[in-house]
Amino acid sequence: MSPNSLKVGLELWQNPGTGTPNYGAIKQLVTTDNSYTRYTVTGTLPYPTSNNANSYLGVGFWLVSGSNNDNRSSSVGFQTGEIDISNVQLEVGSVATPFENRPIQTELALCQRYYQEFTQFFNVPGSIQAATNGQKYFFATLGRAVQMRTFPTTSYPDINTNRGYNSYETYASPPESGYTKPHESVIKLNNPQGGTYSIEISDDAEL
Repeated sequence: MSPNSLKVGLELWQNPGTGTPNYGAIKQLVTTDNSYTRYTVTGTLPYPTSNNANSYLGVGFWLVSGSNNDNRSSSVGFQTGEIDISNVQLEVGSVATPFENRPIQTELALCQRYYQEFTQFFNVPGSIQAATNGQKYFFATLGRAVQMRTFPTTSYPDINTNRGYNSYETYASPPESGYTKPHESVIKLNNPQGGTYSIEISDDAEL
């Protein structure tokens, strides 16, 4: 919404993380009026030239631009005024759907499919039967908040070997643990003493 007619250049661009960004991959010029109006922009993004931790998709709203950025701003030019922008929604598909107000709990759960940090607590009994090789093992599933997108890369920011066990490892459902669900990972403690343990864990299943 704006007090007078203003143009806005909408732009989506791709940054591959390495190399030259693909500016103006999708763009459109819209002209606003003095009321709240819903605008939609659709387009096709080319397949990214690379995909790494530094790649991203950018969204831009151009209100003023010189000729050097005409390719990105749809030649919005120079203008003065104020504009209110709200309820921006970016989605996959050829048709723009109504704006969706999702609860913060839903947004958090969707994010946790890609990354989680949590503290794992578990109790080890005082007596564990030794395996045939004389070693003692204890298995416990990792208590993730939601099922992750794929098997994550697990790390331990506070790794500490002085916690009553010799070492620990993680598996994607090791056969000897008895856990078979595809989304579960299991932590294995070697020669633990009885007691309560905690480990800080971070799981990364990003694209």
